[in-house]
Amino acid sequence: MIRLGVGLVALALLVSGPLAAMDLVRGGLAALTSHEIGHSLGLVAYGPPPHGAFADEKLAEFIANPGGSVGPHIDTAGQNLMQAGPGSGNLPPMSLGFLMSPWFFNELNLAYLQGRVVLLPKD
Repeated sequence: MIRLGVGLVALALLVSGPLAAMDLVRGGLAALTSHEIGHSLGLVAYGPPPHGAFADEKLAEFIANPGGSVGPHIDTAGQNLMQAGPGSGNLPPMSLGFLMSPWFFNELNLAYLQGRVVLLPKD
């Protein structure tokens, strides 16, 4: 993963120059940090609400990855910050387009972080 990331930064450096490469590194670190902070705040709990946030979901129609989500992640459409990393499960490997796309928390994860959704403890 590290070797691939270095290769993508080198490609950005060659194609667009040092500022684009720095933006790529900065964006990647911001997304990674946001993802890990999301985990430390309780994202993504296993199971459906009211006890979970659909982690490791395989069958729901809103899951974008054909193989389902991987572990404590939710793979919805777009660059969801709480999706599994590239190359996890049957996800494609990292690409320059993947790193340069805008990142966001999906609606359920954002509602949880804003306190609009409260997950109940399991019995």
